Amino acid sequence: MGSNTAKLSTNSRSNGLARFERVMKARAQIEYIYKGDKREFYRCKTRNKKEALQEALKFISALEKVHQKKVIWRFKGETEYRIGAAVVVDS
Repeated sequence: MGSNTAKLSTNSRSNGLARFERVMKARAQIEYIYKGDKREFYRCKTRNKKEALQEALKFISALEKVHQKKVIWRFKGETEYRIGAAVVVDS
């Protein structure tokens, strides 16, 4: 009975650690510049880079419709900026 309790306790600790690591991984964040000098940040809902790109493109295209200008943006941590919601796919 004691060994089963110890095993259960160990499993719950490891699951808790995995959950903690999943929570601590930062969500993707984009920095965008519009109207020439306004610089703001948008935090994506996902931590996955591919899904964050799709979410960012939707957000940027909505901003472009509202301001009727191209928006300059990048993911936080990147050095290159992107212009608008167009995506170039490498083949």
